[in-house]
Amino acid sequence: MTATEAASCTACPLAATRNRVVWGDNTNSPRSILLIGEAPGRYEDKEGRPFVGQAGKLLNTLLERAELTRDDVAITNRVRCRPPENRDPTPQERGACLPWLEEEVQTTRPGVIVLLGLSAATWAHPSSKPKMAELRGTLRVLTVGGHRAISIVTYHPAAALRQGEVVERLIVADMVKAREMCHV
Repeated sequence: MTATEAASCTACPLAATRNRVVWGDNTNSPRSILLIGEAPGRYEDKEGRPFVGQAGKLLNTLLERAELTRDDVAITNRVRCRPPENRDPTPQERGACLPWLEEEVQTTRPGVIVLLGLSAATWAHPSSKPKMAELRGTLRVLTVGGHRAISIVTYHPAAALRQGEVVERLIVADMVKAREMCHV
């Protein structure tokens, strides 16, 4: 599976409303750290790249504060197409994109997977009613297609846009932890 194959995907209803399929950045070769978000937003849908809107600009700043750059990490989303009105992706949409996500994990072979936000966190921490405040900072070993990595849950940068400096500091602390675990 490749970004080219994903571009013609029609496995869920989002194919009818998207402009572009958003494949990950730096996901075509191994990286020590893989960041996984929820789904593309308006700007990502236009550009075909993850985290290029306001949340993406903040993510770049937070990575720098953690002594990382976008080039140091791979970045992707759980879902490849923008849900209308930025609603949460449905279970069907998440399921349709799961093979693409698994492919990126297997290709990047990260030591650490940083799960940005509750939607990404529930992929690794399924629960009936998870709470971000309880999941944040938790570590878990994930096995995806035979590849084992440590996952760490943190807030999505969009949460920091809404909630401010306190959430920014938590995200940076989690990124530093990921960097230190991988010796990047």
